[in-house]
Amino acid sequence: MTEKEEILNRRLDEMIVALKNWQHVLLDCGYPESAKLFNIAALDLQMKRHGISDAELKSFCGAIRRRARGPYRSAPPLSSLGQHFSGSQGLTAGQNVTIMRSIKQKRTKLDRG
Repeated sequence: MTEKEEILNRRLDEMIVALKNWQHVLLDCGYPESAKLFNIAALDLQMKRHGISDAELKSFCGAIRRRARGPYRSAPPLSSLGQHFSGSQGLTAGQNVTIMRSIKQKRTKLDRG
């Protein structure tokens, strides 16, 4: 990774943290709709930061929905990253990225045949 890429990634990480902090401020002030917009912006940056496509996010959300209605309802919810899509909470952003990467790897293997 080049120095320029490292700087960009560091800046993106800082922006994601800032957006999440402002999201909490907005929630505390009673502006849940605005907080959701900040959450969506943070999610968008996380996706760009980790090279996750819209199709991969859809697959991830589908997995959340399937798990939510599956036989393991007593298991902890799957995702805080996708909470505005599914209402789920529970994993850290890092754990969500790991799950999303595994979906991405499965898709890549399927694409290659």
